[in-house]
Amino acid sequence: MALEKEKNLKSGSEPIMELKLKCQKKKPPIFWRDKFLRSVSIRFTKLFLLMGMNANNVSALVFIFGITSAFFYMNGEYAYSLIALLLHHLHFIFDGCDGEVARYRKTTELEDNRGVYLDLMSHMVVYPLLVMGMAIGVYRDNPLSIPDSTFLILGFVGAYSLMLTNFASTKKYELFVKKNSIDVIKSLNKTLKGEDGKKINWIKEEIWFLLSFELFNLMFIFTILNAIWVLVIFYAVIFPLNAIRKFYFGYKNIDRIG
Repeated sequence: MALEKEKNLKSGSEPIMELKLKCQKKKPPIFWRDKFLRSVSIRFTKLFLLMGMNANNVSALVFIFGITSAFFYMNGEYAYSLIALLLHHLHFIFDGCDGEVARYRKTTELEDNRGVYLDLMSHMVVYPLLVMGMAIGVYRDNPLSIPDSTFLILGFVGAYSLMLTNFASTKKYELFVKKNSIDVIKSLNKTLKGEDGKKINWIKEEIWFLLSFELFNLMFIFTILNAIWVLVIFYAVIFPLNAIRKFYFGYKNIDRIG
């Protein structure tokens, strides 16, 4: 009787607390942004389930919202930048929903692999496009007494450096996989996520969050302040340095591959 009742239950109609148990990882989040993200994402997950969407539908939505955010930044006007910021934050929140929907739907391995691919492509395409979108927006509405084209050059430098960083990360994992050093990848991921038992440097993590494209970061601050030109200049400096760092440490860690 109970099983029949559960089968007749509409997908996503369960209470939020029950959905959390079904959709979210058992391990509690460490960082406050992740805690906030989980509390918000589960509500959108409920909506997506009620709409009959699967995990890959949500991943496609993540991609669309990210690209649309970049195009709104290209306009250059403050109102459009605020819309772009909202779309970006929805893009990031939805990025946490596809996994929750996948756990609820119990997706097949093929569907899961497609979802991982969509997620990876979203990050590879959207973030460099966001940097370039901001640069084009400042180019169209330049508040400084320097040539407009300067911001296009800075945007290209920032976006291209970000693509190089993504490329370096992808090639590193590809090399580990080719050498069957999956255990090394797992160890590195645990360290990055703070799951290896080592003490987390909270100040370092907060700085990383601010520099990244996650929630409530530098993009949020400078978009609200209508000073996106600061971001374009900052990204043109920090992303090339990070790309150099990524290549250097990638080369140094080659000896960890078995």
